[in-house]
Amino acid sequence: MLSNNRPNSKCEGQQAKANGRLDPLHQDVQELCRVGVALSREKDIDKLLETIVSVARRFTKAEGCTLYLCNEEQGVLEFAVVQNERLGIYQTGSHKQNNWPNIPLFNEDGSENHSNVSAHCALSGDNINISDAYYEDGFDFSNTRSFDKLTGYRSRSMLLVPMLDNRDNVIGVLQLLNAKSEKTKETCDFNLDAAEVVKGLASQASVAVVNIRLINRIREYTRLGLALSSDKDIQTLLPMIAEMARKYSQAEGCTVYLCNEERTALVFTVIQNTKLNINSSGKEGIGEWSKVELYHENGRENHSNASAYSALKNKIINIEDVYDEEGFDFTGTQKFDAYSRYRSQSMLLVPMIDHEGEVVGVLQLLNARKGVSRKVCPFYEEDIPMVQGLASQAAMAVTNTRLIQGLEDLLKAFIKSIATAIDEKSSYMGGHIQRVAKLTEMLLEKINQTTNGHFADTQFSADEKEEISIAAWMHDIGKIATPEYVIDKSTKLETVYDRIEVIRLRIELMKREQEIKQLRAGLSEDTVHDEADDLNSDLDYDAIYHFLRKINVGGKLITEKDLEQLEHISTMSYTLNGELLPLLNGHEMDCCAIHSGTLTENERLIINHHVVVSIMMLERLPFPKKWKSVPEYAGMHHEKLNGSGYPNGHTDEEITLPARILALADVFEALTAADRPYKVGKKLSEAMQIIKHMADGEHLDKELCNFMAECGLVEEYASQHLATCQVDRYFWNGKEY
Repeated sequence: MLSNNRPNSKCEGQQAKANGRLDPLHQDVQELCRVGVALSREKDIDKLLETIVSVARRFTKAEGCTLYLCNEEQGVLEFAVVQNERLGIYQTGSHKQNNWPNIPLFNEDGSENHSNVSAHCALSGDNINISDAYYEDGFDFSNTRSFDKLTGYRSRSMLLVPMLDNRDNVIGVLQLLNAKSEKTKETCDFNLDAAEVVKGLASQASVAVVNIRLINRIREYTRLGLALSSDKDIQTLLPMIAEMARKYSQAEGCTVYLCNEERTALVFTVIQNTKLNINSSGKEGIGEWSKVELYHENGRENHSNASAYSALKNKIINIEDVYDEEGFDFTGTQKFDAYSRYRSQSMLLVPMIDHEGEVVGVLQLLNARKGVSRKVCPFYEEDIPMVQGLASQAAMAVTNTRLIQGLEDLLKAFIKSIATAIDEKSSYMGGHIQRVAKLTEMLLEKINQTTNGHFADTQFSADEKEEISIAAWMHDIGKIATPEYVIDKSTKLETVYDRIEVIRLRIELMKREQEIKQLRAGLSEDTVHDEADDLNSDLDYDAIYHFLRKINVGGKLITEKDLEQLEHISTMSYTLNGELLPLLNGHEMDCCAIHSGTLTENERLIINHHVVVSIMMLERLPFPKKWKSVPEYAGMHHEKLNGSGYPNGHTDEEITLPARILALADVFEALTAADRPYKVGKKLSEAMQIIKHMADGEHLDKELCNFMAECGLVEEYASQHLATCQVDRYFWNGKEY
């Protein structure tokens, strides 16, 4: 009996033959699966594309393969990967050489470039299988022939497959070159099975490329979020947002409108249009664009303008063609098109909504151009959420900037109000703080402008200039606690009133007392006159009064002779209500003996204490980080480089440049001010002579004094703030100015 398990040699041979045919197919399927897994994991687009090209070449037995990616904005195919086994070429992404020129998708006249086989594949979306490029009449292969001649190569068979995204838009082209027969190793045509494999690879490549591009867009979105948190300049952020919205939606143009403060109009803030080569932002760039009124003259809402309607109703508007839209008036758009030879078509308007649900502006996108054809088409609905997100980011940037600016403006206005109040407190101090702040700002600007000398490398940022300016406005804030009679003390004997008048009354009492004594003695008028003359020879009451009135003025320097005469007067007395009283009490005597100025030592300490009060007040204010040095700068304006200043006796190494600038501005203003109680404003020649003396004595920064004298600032300040009689020529370091 024969066993049923006996092998059949014929069947085994057929099975083995079938297995032989299936093994390569099985291997191909496994390879495709591995490629799919690799593509899903790979995040580096260069490595991903290189993998696709290598696998495509291996599956089709091709000698070479080029992968192009579409750059829709520039209208070209860019070489992404170039491989050729025979020529030893393996170039990828950023490593490719510059001798691979981009392939234009359009001719100079704007027509589609169908003469180039790769461009035709991208534009048509068709697979192209060519037996021999040299004998193909439908395309121009002159560049291919030139390359072959240069390299000694021979291009023959070609297979081109478009890479399509999920909307069947072409995003690239896979071009395979010179298929090799497995048996003869000769160049042969690409078979249909190979074309299907390449098509599958192109599809996988498209998905991977789209995914990576989406990831990159998310990264850009993240970077934008970081920029919003770090950059507070709205003129930088809004163009960045507009560009991202335009690129994401593949729009030709983008306009950002912001509501004005009165919320009565939309103001053009950013305008971008790649076709018209417009990229404007800020007041200077947008000056010629008129605003969009939100209301008609009769007060009714403006629903005829699409941007105004979007803002008023907080609605997204997606228009396929503005020329066919009946709901809005686009006559202004059509006039602009006629003037600029443009054609506005698709439009997307997205309101910019802040955290309170208020519309702060409108993001308007114009003319979506999708795919390699770059034909205008409607905006995709799936693009709207991302544009909404960008509009929200823009609203956040605007709101944050306005809130911060509003708080800063409020603080600066409060600071200037306090400074004005201090100036108004004293009729003699009016304008001092404002002039010091102005002079400080002028010095900062001059230093920033200079390109040579000691301050050539010194540059103050906008925030630093603002910080120093605020310190200048606040440098005398402590005087708010200084008694007015000390600030306004115009004579030595002045307190709430000028006591010279009281002393005059005392002298009159002394005169009358003497006359009464003589009359009571029964003397005749002539005798009284004669004895009075004898008395006046020893005690001339009028002369005493005139002497005291003269030294009462602060501008008069006290001499030794004056002190001796004052000492003699201090021994005089008068009688009041039977009580013998001194002509000058101790405090009056101290005041009259002041060597220069009008302040006693105690009063000078009271005045100087304003700096301590200023520091205490300023240190308690919660200044933002960029203004944190305001208390330091303001508190150092009476410090001197040699350490003799107050309140802390800081020396050269401790006094910063901003504090030195403020100190110089304060001294120069004080010297030239014409409204001080104890002196007249000095001429430039006198003021600069004192400045020079203080610089040589290390009271002021010598380099800074030299700079102020030589840069023209003295004359500029004098022309704005000094009387004509004060402006004269002066010498500085041997040169006349």
